Amino acid sequence: MKAMQKFYVIWIGQLISLLGSQLTVFGISVWIFQKTGDAVPFAVAAVIYQLVGVVFAPIAGSIVDRFPRKPLVILSDSIAAIFTFALFLLLRTGSLQLWQIYGVIFGLALADTFQRPAKTALVALLLPKEDYTRAAGLNQASEGLGPLLTPAMAGVLSVTIGLGGIVMIDILTFGVAILCIFLVSVPELTQAERHNNRQQDWRQDLTIGFQFLWQEKGLFILLCYFSFVNFLLTGTSNLLGPFFLSQGGADRLGLMQTIAGLGILAGSLAMAVIGKTRKRILTIVLVLQMMAIGMALTGYLTNLWLLGLTLFLTFACPAIASANSAAIFLAKTPQTMQGRVASARSMLATALTPIGTYWAAWSADNFFTPMLMPDGKLASTVLGHLFGVGAGRGIGLMFAIAGALLFVAGLVAYSQPALRGLEAFAAEAEPTS
Repeated sequence: MKAMQKFYVIWIGQLISLLGSQLTVFGISVWIFQKTGDAVPFAVAAVIYQLVGVVFAPIAGSIVDRFPRKPLVILSDSIAAIFTFALFLLLRTGSLQLWQIYGVIFGLALADTFQRPAKTALVALLLPKEDYTRAAGLNQASEGLGPLLTPAMAGVLSVTIGLGGIVMIDILTFGVAILCIFLVSVPELTQAERHNNRQQDWRQDLTIGFQFLWQEKGLFILLCYFSFVNFLLTGTSNLLGPFFLSQGGADRLGLMQTIAGLGILAGSLAMAVIGKTRKRILTIVLVLQMMAIGMALTGYLTNLWLLGLTLFLTFACPAIASANSAAIFLAKTPQTMQGRVASARSMLATALTPIGTYWAAWSADNFFTPMLMPDGKLASTVLGHLFGVGAGRGIGLMFAIAGALLFVAGLVAYSQPALRGLEAFAAEAEPTS
């Protein structure tokens, strides 16, 4: 079996598992909103997930480079399945509470923190460099299929088998993912390479990925840019649920999530088909500028079809940027450091997202939403006339502000010579193991 064929088998298994997990996420999101009606519980769940990734990422990267990567992916999926089964038991006994959902989220985040660098490092060993962008595009496509397929599926399944049945399907999909990767033979680091990694002091080992990124100035600037993008994008994305539920109910939310999924899928498939782009850095900055414009317009517009168009743009562009970015980091990182660099990259790229997520939710509930209600302080101002007043309009103003900040950030990032020269620098210096 050829390398790309092996990747397809692994990818299909992970895709099926991801769809199952996103069915559960959709059902639990509706459960949380029905129980609380606030944006903050959404943010708390997201912050827990993000903080686990930030705190444990350096440890995960070190372990990935010290041990075989295929067993680590299987172990991570197995741990996630166990926590999902705990959620199933709580639902079956009728004792599910909000704090218990947070505990399950902690377990799932911990498993994902170890799986992601292990899977990234495995792909780097499995595929030649010319297939990195294609693989990254397919991985992004799997992220887009979830929002595209799960809302309608979750709606039907909620009526027929209930939330407990949905969670059980999720558990079974973990089994499919484990089986797919178990059946495929994948290359690993040699025992000598793993032995050399194990000889390093644990405390020093935790910092090696960060040292590598700091020394590669172009990569570091790119990472800082993505960190700021994630800070604003993740915070506002977590408000899409309250934004659309407050204006049109679950039907509108489901429709918009489907459109967002189509955007991610379109951008990802474009990269999977095209493969390597000639001007990766320019492509990244241009598509993220388009995303910023789309985000700002999403907050301003009220027409359903125009909202769908801007939301499609907002989610298609990051998929293109992420695929190009992932390929650059994979190609520049030595094979023996893939796990530690991937974890360091993940940690730094998402370090600000817990703050952004909670700040966005708190600001929406306590400042922006009250300010643009009919009796709010901004209702009679220019902002009130531009964005309208009522449910969801304060969150819309937040989207517009975030879009404007992202656009400025793109201009600042591209003004840096080290970032503009990254493509040429990467071509001159091929990584060694």
